[in-house]
Amino acid sequence: MVLVDVRANAFPVERLRGAAHWDELRDRARLLPWNPEIPPSASAHARYFGAVAEVLGA
Repeated sequence: MVLVDVRANAFPVERLRGAAHWDELRDRARLLPWNPEIPPSASAHARYFGAVAEVLGA
């Protein structure tokens, strides 16, 4: 699993396409959108941890 920073000021992940190491990583790992700032509510925490659990369980 690779956490991909999706904040507005994050480096756009689509610009990494074509970079050999990134393409290899994408082929071998599941990507999960991630905002490293603290979720603002209990339901936001639950959605985040649910998404992580889904990726890890796959």
